Amino acid sequence: MRLPSIAILACCAGSLVLAACSPKGDAVAAKPAAPAPTSTTAAAPAAAAAPAGDDPCRLLTDAEVRAVFPGAKAGVRETSREKYGIRACVWATPGSSFALQRWTAKPGTVDTEIRGLALGFIDPLNAAANTSVRYDTVPGLGDQAKALVEVQDEKRGILADAAILITQRGDQLIELQSQALARGDRAAALQALTTLGRAAAARL
Repeated sequence: MRLPSIAILACCAGSLVLAACSPKGDAVAAKPAAPAPTSTTAAAPAAAAAPAGDDPCRLLTDAEVRAVFPGAKAGVRETSREKYGIRACVWATPGSSFALQRWTAKPGTVDTEIRGLALGFIDPLNAAANTSVRYDTVPGLGDQAKALVEVQDEKRGILADAAILITQRGDQLIELQSQALARGDRAAALQALTTLGRAAAARL
């Protein structure tokens, strides 16, 4: 069973809202909500409930988020998927949102997870869509990390804006997602995700 990512749901809805269109799931996206997107392994019905005291909002400070998203409000814990072992925190930003999601998965599953999240915003009827998404390996971040930044482009089969980074340390996965970042400079978006990813991973 695979839950949608927070960020990705937002992508599908045209606005960022917590819900995850990937498995377990960014700030609600087309897989992620608040914006799109969650994990393909973390959403198993048998997953243990997340500890109430393990607040995902502690992985990033509001100041760190505001350095990338000026005017962002304080992070708010989103608990709708904690029964699946998915913990999330969402920061409302001017006109959008940014989300962090955390869950447990087998080591070495970053590539599978991010490709699963991408399914939330690519056109399943467009044969070229799967090859349209560019996956960037992010060196020196956790045990491994990958990111993607794509702008909506129906010709390429990209149905929604998406900027996602997934990093893993041991059996812990962190996903960051924002639709707003995808609408700006791609290199800058990747750098912003990397900076926030390093800060979050260091607190695991």
